[in-house]
Amino acid sequence: MKQLIIKHKVFYYLFSLFVLVVGILLFQIDKGDLILFCSDNRTPFWNHFFKITTQFGEEPAYAIIAVGFFFIRFRISLLFGLMGGIITLCSFGLKSLFSAERPFTFFDKLGKFNEIITVEGIDLLVGPTSFPSGHTMSGFGLYLLLMFFLPAKKRFSIICFGLAFVVGFSRIYLVQHFLQDILAGAFCGVLIGTLVYYFNDKIPYNSKYWIDRSLLNLKNVDKRQVV
Repeated sequence: MKQLIIKHKVFYYLFSLFVLVVGILLFQIDKGDLILFCSDNRTPFWNHFFKITTQFGEEPAYAIIAVGFFFIRFRISLLFGLMGGIITLCSFGLKSLFSAERPFTFFDKLGKFNEIITVEGIDLLVGPTSFPSGHTMSGFGLYLLLMFFLPAKKRFSIICFGLAFVVGFSRIYLVQHFLQDILAGAFCGVLIGTLVYYFNDKIPYNSKYWIDRSLLNLKNVDKRQVV
């Protein structure tokens, strides 16, 4: 585990900085302040940008990446599906456990929702399903796992962290989550992504089996070896 973190230290450094900054902010600002800040500083560009990037943590993003890895190794494709399932279960379980109010419900009870400018075309989620952010958990888990299968270059670590961060921030901008929801989601996503890759790495690759081949060389599998 230690060697894995060292090899991809840039991502983990950025994540540690993210946790530190968000942790400090949570002690400095009130709940919902960042949502109000985003509401007061909306522009057409950022509205469109975050409406698109929030989808980077949804099922189509997993599907695109998984299909791409069909041409490299089936096992990796299946790994993204497995992680997506784990994140879905963890997100549902934690949301049910904490039963935290969504921003709409929170501000509506305070009689302050009319102070918020929402983004056109976004349906606000309601009820006790705010903590943690499932999109953020998904984004950090997905792009961390993707980074592990890319060359261990600084630029890939920065890009993957940036994608995960944008997914998380989009949930605040779109009035779907609070800052603490994003922090918890990011932490869970990084933990799940790291563990999924770590345990997968313990299973040796064997090109005799279809699962460790790709769509391009599947025909060469010895049928007696298929599992």
